[in-house]
Amino acid sequence: MVAGQSQRLPVLLPWRLRSQTTQAWLRETGIDAPLITGGYKALRRFLIDEMEACIASLPLEVLCGRTGCAKTRVIEQQPNAIDLEGLAHHRGSSFGRRPGGQPTQIDFENSLAIALLKQRAAQPTRILVEDESKLIGRCHLPFSLQDQIKSQPRIVIEESLAVPRAGNTGGLRDRPLARIRPLLR
Repeated sequence: MVAGQSQRLPVLLPWRLRSQTTQAWLRETGIDAPLITGGYKALRRFLIDEMEACIASLPLEVLCGRTGCAKTRVIEQQPNAIDLEGLAHHRGSSFGRRPGGQPTQIDFENSLAIALLKQRAAQPTRILVEDESKLIGRCHLPFSLQDQIKSQPRIVIEESLAVPRAGNTGGLRDRPLARIRPLLR
């Protein structure tokens, strides 16, 4: 394991007796893998319920702006932000999906639930999300999140935060974000 990286341990979802057998075998090799009571269906129900509770209770702020104004870069630099396009493995309506394709709807929702739970645990004063429509590529935002995005306070980027590199009209680099940082605190 590389210094500074967290170790990822397996989690077992019971399916008949095989999970318990696998858990015992792993324990003999020194790996303690927890067994999820109720299996995948219980885990999925927990994530859906907690996602809805987080959406209803966590304060959001919505980052808006034109295409290419570096909204995603702003989101990526904030500890109190959730990158919805990143979770959907998509770069927005103009740039499309990323190599490797998009996750299934279930995987997207599970990832969103985990991101919301992490934010709730961090107890931020607000969570920054990008203004998104109901679909990010083929991933559908939960209706409750769509409603929250429509009704929450907005931060609008009116100027591009990216400028072309010298001699390279296709590349972008960040301009100092000094003007927008005070709004994000």
